[in-house]
Amino acid sequence: MANTGDYPSVSSSAVNDDVSGVSPVGARSFPAGVVTFLLSDVEGSTRLWEGDEEAMGAAIARHYELLGATIALHGGVRPVEQGEGDSVMGVFARPSDALAAALDAQRAFAMEPWPGGQALRIRLALHTGQAQLRGDNNYCGRAVIRCARLRAAAHGGQTVLSGVTRDLVADRLPDGVTLRDLGAHRLKDLSQPERVWQVCHPDLMNDFPPPRSLNAVVNNLPSQLTSFVGRDAELAELGQAFAAARLVTLTGAGGCGKTRLALHAVADVAERHPDGVWWIELAPVAAADGVPYIVARTFGLVEEAGRPVLDTLSEQLAGLDALVILDNCEHVLEPCARLVEALLRAAPALRFITTSREPLGIPGELTWRVPSLDEETGARLFVERAALARPGFTAEGADAAVVRQICRRLDGLPLAIELAAARVRMMPPAGIAAALDDRFRLLTGGGRTVMPRQQTLETSMAWSQDLLNDAERALLRRLSVFAGGFTLHAAESVCADEIVDRYAVLEVLSRLVDKSLVQADVGPAEGRYGLLETIRFFARGRLVDAGESEVTQQRHRDYFLALAERAEPELVLANGVAWLNRLERERDNLQAAARWCDATGACEPFLRLVTALTLFYEWHSHLQAGGRWFAQALARDEGPSSLRARALWGAAHVALYGGDFEAALRYAPRALEMAEALGDEWAMGRALNINGLVTAWLRPEPEQGRALLQRSIALGQKLGDNWVIGAGWKLVTVSWMFQDDYHGLAPALGELRRVAERLGHPYFIAWYHATVGWAGLHRGDFAAAERALETAL
Repeated sequence: MANTGDYPSVSSSAVNDDVSGVSPVGARSFPAGVVTFLLSDVEGSTRLWEGDEEAMGAAIARHYELLGATIALHGGVRPVEQGEGDSVMGVFARPSDALAAALDAQRAFAMEPWPGGQALRIRLALHTGQAQLRGDNNYCGRAVIRCARLRAAAHGGQTVLSGVTRDLVADRLPDGVTLRDLGAHRLKDLSQPERVWQVCHPDLMNDFPPPRSLNAVVNNLPSQLTSFVGRDAELAELGQAFAAARLVTLTGAGGCGKTRLALHAVADVAERHPDGVWWIELAPVAAADGVPYIVARTFGLVEEAGRPVLDTLSEQLAGLDALVILDNCEHVLEPCARLVEALLRAAPALRFITTSREPLGIPGELTWRVPSLDEETGARLFVERAALARPGFTAEGADAAVVRQICRRLDGLPLAIELAAARVRMMPPAGIAAALDDRFRLLTGGGRTVMPRQQTLETSMAWSQDLLNDAERALLRRLSVFAGGFTLHAAESVCADEIVDRYAVLEVLSRLVDKSLVQADVGPAEGRYGLLETIRFFARGRLVDAGESEVTQQRHRDYFLALAERAEPELVLANGVAWLNRLERERDNLQAAARWCDATGACEPFLRLVTALTLFYEWHSHLQAGGRWFAQALARDEGPSSLRARALWGAAHVALYGGDFEAALRYAPRALEMAEALGDEWAMGRALNINGLVTAWLRPEPEQGRALLQRSIALGQKLGDNWVIGAGWKLVTVSWMFQDDYHGLAPALGELRRVAERLGHPYFIAWYHATVGWAGLHRGDFAAAERALETAL
């Protein structure tokens, strides 16, 4: 019947000779090593079967004959009838033979007078990769899955090639064949983008819509570096669940694969949602009130002064037909429930998928428990991951039975299986099984037959740690202080000591990546690493046990304090946007550092950190969060100091731009009074700036405000404080705008332009053009205003 999925389920049974007309294998052997797979599919077969079952049966039989003949004619073998309906697999030792077979098949299909007038349109995909041939003559593994995903992106009548296959056949094309570059596409296996090529020939239809890939859907689904094994039945069932309910929660024990299953199930249904698919990772969110903020940040929404973020989300998302995935909700369950329930009511077309160890518990929720892997699928996962750790690894004979035993003892938990598989670099499967047995006896006394999943995972991780050397063990537990990932430089600065030399961190970190204990993301320019949340939780416990928690947290705090203070003067220069983005990537770590300052009463580092982040809070719209951090840092009873005066400026600045005028009016005068009393000209320049805006705007007394701003600019010029100069002239233009005085505005605009061009910072340049546009609107010169505002944007 119809094709129900993209993952081939390969069995050893062949199509009957009386159906296909050709023996699937005949006298040929199954190709091994690097081979080229050909996978077919009949487009719209469900509809065709429902329309005329008798005619469709005859047409499908003829389609098997044609495919079988062309595969055999060009030296390929056809090991199976796919377990997913009417599809067929062909396997070729040479990619040029696979291409010739695909061309002949499509030409035959185009000319065939189909029974009953049926018009079968076949989509074909070719991909070359390492064959994984099991003992029952089954092909499996990443290459088959990749080919199936490539086929899923094609249209009926179309033949597509992967980039690697195209490179191998480009110099040996059949007569009349050209290859059309369809561009790079993210396929639904969520691996790295694939460059897709179409086979074109004068005898074939050559014009098709764009491939059915994730490129056609707005999404932020993360790429995966490893293949997704099995779960065919679960994916099909989840597809039905997503259609039936607007909220589906995947539950299960830690390590059971909730996140990975949700990710691939979402990719399969992405095309249903014209406004996109939005993946939101909640593991780094420590505070309950952070949930709506990270959702708003994902959608690119900004805080509105004096208004709850949830209200903004409800209004802005009301008309969207989108799918939102909240991953790892268990530690912020109540705020997730409140947010989801409010948005489901406000946005009738919005749908949610959540992963959590327990349901959200709100009306309309469909709870779907993620099962463990069965032994066969678990063994496939083990072998694939083990082959990454030890290339060429296979599990034959006695090893196959041991691998199944390992998967059974690990209760089918994917994370535990992956951790175990990574150990084949150091010991054979029998050694792994023996090590597991020893640890299980410690937990159960040898008498338990059913193991709680969380205990099984804890045992697997404890055992994994036991297999590490002292340096690996030390680095893993220290990495647990990072929130939301880290760079190599951060790991070297925070985690190195006499046990792990700074220059050895890269090597040790690489080994932890190899052993699946640390995740690596090579996408960002600087490279980024992170721990799975379950592993991070486990490692944090070991950090406490080792008595290293306090010293490592302090190093973490000092590193990110230094980063914030290094970034502060750079933010107003031409490369300031890059520094802002770097701070955004480290926002979770910066907040963790602030929490540590607060928890330990470290007043001086706390004030330094939040003050250095003032402009980051403003320009990346973290104003309410910044306001809370300033309030906590300033709440401690400390005497007058330059640091406190500077922090009062930052608190006033964030409060005013965040719409908390009462706090701005309270902080701003105190900042100026303290700075003047101490003679701190840097703090005076900034305090004069914020007091000038408060005076011009909130009093409102524009002339007095300008006088304060001019004093601020003069101090900025004396000290070389670029922000004070740029922001000062920006606010002088604002003060003239308050008065609708265009004559006074003109010279201030000239000064602002001069400063903006010198600094090269897009914020001041954009502000200049926006002000020119505003002036044009008020003069009635709409054409000039439009040009200026477009430039500002």
